[in-house]
Amino acid sequence: MKRVAITGGIASGKSLFAGFLAGLGAEVIDADDVVHVLEGPGGAAVPALKDMFGAKIIGPDGGIDRKALGTLVFADDEVRAMVNALLHPMVREVIERWFKRPGCAVRAAVIPLLFEAGWQDEWDVVICLVTGEEARIRRLTRGRGLTREEARRRIAAQMPEAEKAARSTMVINNKSDAAALAKSAEEVYRRLTERAYEHRADK
Repeated sequence: MKRVAITGGIASGKSLFAGFLAGLGAEVIDADDVVHVLEGPGGAAVPALKDMFGAKIIGPDGGIDRKALGTLVFADDEVRAMVNALLHPMVREVIERWFKRPGCAVRAAVIPLLFEAGWQDEWDVVICLVTGEEARIRRLTRGRGLTREEARRRIAAQMPEAEKAARSTMVINNKSDAAALAKSAEEVYRRLTERAYEHRADK
């Protein structure tokens, strides 16, 4: 089994790329989806987050109001560090349990903050999605309803994508359209499966 990490800056196309890989036969888990469960009604992270910030971040369903929490997190570096220190180990535990289950030859985890969390050394392949800052701002404002200032703040809160790219095994340039990204996914999947079966043959 190939352990693959998919990373990149916010709004770089990680989830879309991972979806194309899944359509080709890879098994995929997304750290953001894990966080949604942890912060959802009855989620393991809810009590600790409520202790940190009070009932103001609790939504009507009993889970975390992600918009309210996001406003706090992206306005203060110390607050963001506190929340990450709580969530990262929880997310990592869930993903590691997932990898321990029997699975197919290529299994990929989408981990936006892979390098920020210091989790980059346990993978066979690290794939980084890169795109221009203006395109990312456009996706955040149109797709997520953020203002340009909010979008810039969220981009600035992460490691520069050039640094992430330099530290990755593969870099996917997502500056075109979805069709081009799908072709990139096909090529990557072909390379990953070839490597996986070569590894089996070596055994």
